[in-house]
Amino acid sequence: MKSSKSAAFKITKERRDVWKIELQMLEEFKRVCKKYHLKYFAFGGTMLGAIRHKGYIPWDDDIDLAMSRSDYDKLREIADSEFKEPYFFQTDYNDRLFRGHAQLRNSDTTGVMISDINRDYNQGIFIDIFPLDEYPADDKLRKSQQRQLFMIGGTLRNYYRDTNKASEKIRRLLAGIIVWAHGGPSKYFAKYEKIARKYNGCGNGIVGALSVNYGKEVDYMREKGLHKFKEVPFEDTTISMPLTYDEILTQHFGDYMKPSRAPNTHGDVYFSSKIPYKEFIKKVKSKEINANDYTL
Repeated sequence: MKSSKSAAFKITKERRDVWKIELQMLEEFKRVCKKYHLKYFAFGGTMLGAIRHKGYIPWDDDIDLAMSRSDYDKLREIADSEFKEPYFFQTDYNDRLFRGHAQLRNSDTTGVMISDINRDYNQGIFIDIFPLDEYPADDKLRKSQQRQLFMIGGTLRNYYRDTNKASEKIRRLLAGIIVWAHGGPSKYFAKYEKIARKYNGCGNGIVGALSVNYGKEVDYMREKGLHKFKEVPFEDTTISMPLTYDEILTQHFGDYMKPSRAPNTHGDVYFSSKIPYKEFIKKVKSKEINANDYTL
């Protein structure tokens, strides 16, 4: 793998094994997008890695992709018929979690966030797929949208919270009352997404992952710059890249060709490319294995 040439960071066999699983998922994702004429592109750290390392940033542990909201909606509609076992196209509609975006999972592997080891949802190794929505032009509307997303998103986070703390249990109980007063988690999340996409086609021409960041201007970019793409090298395959990648990377990272070690965005994750997540969690709880042996 080309990114292994970065001398400052030792890439372990375990990390390579996780990357291999994710690259297989990327190929499956690309197959489906090509079949249905859906456009996607490398996003965040994956965009940076593709340009600077021709693959992963050496200390990264996943792949981030982005799509327009319209293509994302089309993908979600056909996902169940296209992604077959062991792949699972996970969203807030078909699993017990709040993310605000989709994840393509491999159910025969483990990608368990340490804080979520007691949670009941698919926790295979994953790649992230982010829908992009447009910000409103008016500042008051933008702040109102942020407040609404923060309120609903925070309620859903509390609803799925795994905790033994009394104060957090109370918040979870109150969140459950609100969620079910709106018809349940799927319907409440649908309301959340409706708010996120409200200004698509009539906003200020700037898009971002609003449904992930509660409407905050994080990783935002010009919508007009996201219509022309090219394939660039990524490890032993290629990945789609907007022609405006230099503008985007400069805006987000400054001198992006200068490496700067930073932690990944997930926090601590237990990874195994060989043990299915259900079996992994069971063995951790029975103390057959030590979970800390499975961090990268």
